[in-house]
Amino acid sequence: MFDGFRGGSGMVKGSWVLKSQPSLLVFPLVSGTALVAVTGVLAAPVALGVVAGEGLDSSDTTMKVVGYLVLFGWYLLCTFVIAFFNAALTGCVLHSFAGIV
Repeated sequence: MFDGFRGGSGMVKGSWVLKSQPSLLVFPLVSGTALVAVTGVLAAPVALGVVAGEGLDSSDTTMKVVGYLVLFGWYLLCTFVIAFFNAALTGCVLHSFAGIV
């Protein structure tokens, strides 16, 4: 029973890669910056569209569909950015564990 605890504690001790390679912190920082950029790139046209479309007579259903499509696009782009940087971070950590620098 205690062999599992010893193995788990060994994994926890080995996972402190940031102490040996603090440069890996770049990945979460760039990921956060990219998410802010994606949000800004999508929020600016939406805000301009809302301001420009004040006088338009659009049905409520059409605006809901467009809104959901924009939200889906934002979600898709954010998911891609997060997955991309997490995969890059995972690859660098695995190289670090293997001793490849």
